[in-house]
Amino acid sequence: MHTAVFAGYIGRDAELKSTQSGDAVASFSLGISTGTRDQPKTLWVDCSLWGKRAEALAQHLRKGASVTVSGDVDCRAFTSKKTGEVAAVITCRVDKLTFGSKAEQQREAPAAFAPQQNAYKAAKEGAPRPAAPAPAPAPAAAGFDDDIPF
Repeated sequence: MHTAVFAGYIGRDAELKSTQSGDAVASFSLGISTGTRDQPKTLWVDCSLWGKRAEALAQHLRKGASVTVSGDVDCRAFTSKKTGEVAAVITCRVDKLTFGSKAEQQREAPAAFAPQQNAYKAAKEGAPRPAAPAPAPAPAAAGFDDDIPF
């Protein structure tokens, strides 16, 4: 098995179908930006989500939605009917799906991480750092004499 993680935008609404055995499958394409600013490219991955999750999530998998998926990846070659050229398609059988990009997920971080993120943001924007807490005094050693002759 080849497992991979892809983060991108849905290129077409999910299409919900059923197999002959009655299993639900939602198919959608995921566009992933690659390349540079001068030469942008988009890598397209054909994704499929199976079973009860396909039934539950198909209505939410709409064109333009930001998602992160992980799952088993395969690549298949085919000959184009229009041009006669050999082309390849990357497919992913989705195991995990998360709505929103990684940047959006970080903005919605749990409250436990918020103070650290706010301190970083404040430092980045030039705000003064909060004073560090004073260290606790060291415990007095038993039998220690403070009268040192030097």
